[in-house]
Amino acid sequence: MKTLKINIGLNNNTLDEEKIIKEIFKSNIFEFLLFQKKRGEYLHQVNKYEPTLIVEGETKQTPEQIEKYIVNLCTLTNQDCIPFSFADLLSKEKDQTNKLVYNVAFKGFKHKFDENYFLTIGNTDSDYFLAIGNK
Repeated sequence: MKTLKINIGLNNNTLDEEKIIKEIFKSNIFEFLLFQKKRGEYLHQVNKYEPTLIVEGETKQTPEQIEKYIVNLCTLTNQDCIPFSFADLLSKEKDQTNKLVYNVAFKGFKHKFDENYFLTIGNTDSDYFLAIGNK
């Protein structure tokens, strides 16, 4: 089983949550989906928060395919960057890829993925939780 987790910031986003979810469905990148909205914190910026849509599910894609999709998602949502975490739980090596993917138009300093700021689905500090089965 390959799992994929994505955090999409909602500040300055050209799409609202509903439209982002529709775009993710259209992409066919996930086989099974979970969504949750939480308050995310900016890297190394105390008390600076952003509502964040967390998307988790199973995928058949490779990390390279996912990265290409997320570059496009950055442009579509007008986000500087979007982090993702990919794990192939059935591989012998339990392959894991964690990456902060930047918008091609971004010209600032590029941080690396930091798991301390990456949100996952759970029941704390959440606006809602939505589970959606196979499409």
